[in-house]
Amino acid sequence: MRYIVVLFVLTICSCTKEHDDHLYIGELYFNEFQLGSYYNLDDSTRTRFEYSMDTTDLSKADSSQLKFIRLYRKFREEGLLYKPFVDLRLNDSSFVKLYLDSSDYNKIKIHKWQDLLDRQKKVVIWGRTKELGRLDFPLLYCTDLVDVEVKDGQTFPERQGKFKINDYE
Repeated sequence: MRYIVVLFVLTICSCTKEHDDHLYIGELYFNEFQLGSYYNLDDSTRTRFEYSMDTTDLSKADSSQLKFIRLYRKFREEGLLYKPFVDLRLNDSSFVKLYLDSSDYNKIKIHKWQDLLDRQKKVVIWGRTKELGRLDFPLLYCTDLVDVEVKDGQTFPERQGKFKINDYE
């Protein structure tokens, strides 16, 4: 009987961990707008933004502003404001923002959009994650970068619109 109880407790603990440890597999996506952290921003921009977020009158904020402020505070609590991130394309209509440690980010940022387009390659990323919150897509923290692989295929977006496509720096 005691073994059944121990097995039951272990099963519950392992199921609980699954909710915070999902394997995401996605293609590196290059976006025109890479907003989402302070990584590589100058001090004056950081200071202005923090002041704005910390002094916003919450009683006058609309629901989208409140959601953004809650996410900002969550990121600050988690220590992610200064972490780099990449965008991953999971399928034609599904994207996630993946925050990483600098050492993992360095393994990804070496891949440049125009070079991948010219060689008709794409970068596929496997990462174990913890969900931090949502905007119109999940915001994830990579707890374990499993693999980064360059494969034959199309890097997205295929072409540049009005704005310049930014490489990850």
